[in-house]
Amino acid sequence: MLEPPGLFRGRGEHPKSGTLKARLKPEDVTLNMGRTNAPPIAPQPGHAWGSVVHNNNATWLAMYKNIEHDAAREKYLHLSATSRFKGASDLHKFEKARNLGKIIDQVRANYNQKMASGNPRDYQIGTAIYLIDKLALRVGNEKGEEEADTVGCCSLRVEHVVLNGYNSITLDFLGKDSIRY
Repeated sequence: MLEPPGLFRGRGEHPKSGTLKARLKPEDVTLNMGRTNAPPIAPQPGHAWGSVVHNNNATWLAMYKNIEHDAAREKYLHLSATSRFKGASDLHKFEKARNLGKIIDQVRANYNQKMASGNPRDYQIGTAIYLIDKLALRVGNEKGEEEADTVGCCSLRVEHVVLNGYNSITLDFLGKDSIRY
């Protein structure tokens, strides 16, 4: 199941809201499957899959780019959340979080030490980790012009922060899924 053609709604203040999404063709799709498996027949007669790869380290089954609508971003189709493979991946992720819980005091001592440092780089790293820990902020990454302007801790800009005086700030930005923080 791929995104059907139609009017793109997006979330929040997405710059492409209200534009039309074209129908995807099999040529737009890359399949990821085992070397010994034959690819399925394309769903439209006279068409073929864009490509077939054999990446056994990836968890996605298919990938596509809607060139006309969102050329900057690849979209992936994954196994169902109830599948054995997805469950193993989630188990690994939660086990990692459980292990972090065992050393969280060390992590907090480390970022407090960095924030007290005279080194500007260490101070910035310590402050970022403090905000991620205490405010449950996402890390954040840079976005292209065609994507919604969502940010996280490391992509906050001056316009997102108001200094209220000593030891107090106000943050105002769009986070994941364009939800205002």
